[in-house]
Amino acid sequence: MRATAESRTARNELTAAREPGAVGAARGLAPLVAECAAEAEVTRELPEPLVRGMAEAGLFSIWVPTALGGQGLGFQNLVDVVIEVARIDGSAGWVLFVHAVYGALAAYLDEQAARVIYTSSARVSGTLNPTGRAVPVDGGYLVNGRWTFGSGVSHATWVLGNCMVVSEDSQGPRALIALFPRDKCTVHDTWRVSGLAGTGSHDYGVADLFVPTIHTFPAFTAPPHQPGALYAAPFITLFAATVAAPALGMARGAIDAALELATRKTPTGSSSLLRDRPSTQAALARAEGLFQAGRAGLIEAVNQLIEKAGRGEVSLHDRALVRIAAAHSAASAVEAVDLAFEVAGSTANELDSPLQRFSRDVRAATQHIAVVPNNFEIAGRVLVGLEPGTPRF
Repeated sequence: MRATAESRTARNELTAAREPGAVGAARGLAPLVAECAAEAEVTRELPEPLVRGMAEAGLFSIWVPTALGGQGLGFQNLVDVVIEVARIDGSAGWVLFVHAVYGALAAYLDEQAARVIYTSSARVSGTLNPTGRAVPVDGGYLVNGRWTFGSGVSHATWVLGNCMVVSEDSQGPRALIALFPRDKCTVHDTWRVSGLAGTGSHDYGVADLFVPTIHTFPAFTAPPHQPGALYAAPFITLFAATVAAPALGMARGAIDAALELATRKTPTGSSSLLRDRPSTQAALARAEGLFQAGRAGLIEAVNQLIEKAGRGEVSLHDRALVRIAAAHSAASAVEAVDLAFEVAGSTANELDSPLQRFSRDVRAATQHIAVVPNNFEIAGRVLVGLEPGTPRF
């Protein structure tokens, strides 16, 4: 018996109703994600009802420690939740990934500050690019800066800025993460793009903003205040790995869209459906293999890293394997989307087709510094016994 689009949709909805936890909650939001996708493309940011819906479903607290009211779930949970949303809309999946991954930062903050910032409705946005300046003052830092790629910043509750500390002491230059309320920063309307248009990844900045010490921590070197192997793992490596998750979701969505199209499209000059072509069958099978292998390889590499982090045994080699898995997963997602797009023929270019949007979005997602092909070179240096050549590793 062949599965139709309607039967697959019904099965997904039934699974969402039965499946507890974050993945089930994400599947339950699928109709709202689909309803808001077109508006997000036009307004260049996610509609508030969708953001609120994801927050109320607990999707932004997946990595917030349980002691602070979060779910404290594992890497696979986050990946699968993001895939469930990104397979419907890439922009929604991207913003979800940002808010969810920054939930882990609660573990590195003073507990008092973490409880203030990471409420049940918390939406933390920002970028890890160290383009801010922090001057030590009594009780904290005076922060100035402008940052790019602030995905979801317009509807954030708190925002982070990675700053270089300006000090005359002997410690030398050092990076500092500072968190401040969204209403203390200025959002600059800069996000006008073709891919991931709905993410609202605008520039944002602050001028002479006082940030108390308890709302800061050393970037990428702070020890966690909360227990758990996830928080013992190097955050910069976890972040890089998670960047691949939305791309995998877009690949999932593109494959599903092509499978649905193949059951109803009769190509010009043909008397049979698209699904009856051996070339279609082979292309979609290859796309499915790319998705499955990309997801499995990413999860395997990161879970090994987290397990070793729990024992205090993480090496540069372990980090390199994660970087390889993330870059490979992202590249596999692009190839899978391309195969689905080509199978669809001219239909893929129609604005009503999700394939044209997945094609644009997956390219934007995989241009992130964490998953671009240069990561193979950086990780390869480590494999042959050299230093990675970058502090962001």
